[in-house]
Amino acid sequence: MNSVFGEKIKQEWRVSGITQKKLASKLHMSLRNLQSLFERDDFPISQLIELSKELNKDFVSMYLEEKSYPLSDKKSSDNTPLLVSDIPIQTNEISIQINIKGDFDAISKHLSDVLLIIKQETSKYGLSIV
Repeated sequence: MNSVFGEKIKQEWRVSGITQKKLASKLHMSLRNLQSLFERDDFPISQLIELSKELNKDFVSMYLEEKSYPLSDKKSSDNTPLLVSDIPIQTNEISIQINIKGDFDAISKHLSDVLLIIKQETSKYGLSIV
């Protein structure tokens, strides 16, 4: 049986040295909710960001990689969702990664607007965001 993703968070919490009570407080949740978090397999990205910040571990990347996060609603020829790993690499194309750093609240509030602006600007030059 595969372990749930919450178990990975629990393992990182154990090595962090922080008490459950203190972690729950930092995450603005009850101790019981934190304990149930360790038993879950599905998480909103915003919660993974908070956990990453408090436990100094990139849970967002781990989660997306483990879940083979689908690329929105795009489908392959056999009507299955396309995954990040399914994108073919073209020899005449390059891909870049942008890391956005800032205050958690500001990123949570404005990230979608920033991405929309980037998408609009790239389309002006015949580029695309996938």
